[in-house]
Amino acid sequence: MNEVQGEDSLVTKGGLKIHFSRRELEEHFGLLLDKRPLETLVGETAYWLLIPALVSIYSFPIMLYISRNMFYSIMASVGLMMSTSLFNQFSYNYAVNNYLVKPAVHPIAKLLINFIFAVLLYRAEESLWYVITPFIWWILNDRIPIIYLVSELLMIKFKQWMYNLGDPDGVLRQAGIYWAKKYDLEATKSGKILGVKNTNPPGK
Repeated sequence: MNEVQGEDSLVTKGGLKIHFSRRELEEHFGLLLDKRPLETLVGETAYWLLIPALVSIYSFPIMLYISRNMFYSIMASVGLMMSTSLFNQFSYNYAVNNYLVKPAVHPIAKLLINFIFAVLLYRAEESLWYVITPFIWWILNDRIPIIYLVSELLMIKFKQWMYNLGDPDGVLRQAGIYWAKKYDLEATKSGKILGVKNTNPPGK
């Protein structure tokens, strides 16, 4: 991660921007960073943020095959993407992130799901347009994420009302709270680590 000149923020090699300086984050997470380095927390955040786009990519070919209706498939897929985007700051789970999200990010997994349903649509004697649309949808949500960016713009005001942090910062906070619980560290609602929990309170 690199510090952004003139700003209290960090940018990863993948382009993810955290709107806090390294010093601020080190002070915020404190003892947690002895067990879970900042780079690891930010890396986990980057994967979790991909969930909305992944939901859209994987749901579209399935819905298209089931419904055989292009409009319904597009609306349902976008709806799922926007829903998961709205709520991805509410929770974080390492098992989901590591064993489901990470494999789903791989291009081969995306190619496989699209290929399988393209074959199924072809065997069902659907038009060539139906066969190739899942691949176009993949590109527009992943390689050239136009659909994802438009959906985020549509939700920006609502997200500002729901949260006091942008998605990268909010998800990073949730990841910190998750690991604080795992390591028995005391944390505030904002995710600031206060220290080790007192597991033997007076009188017990």
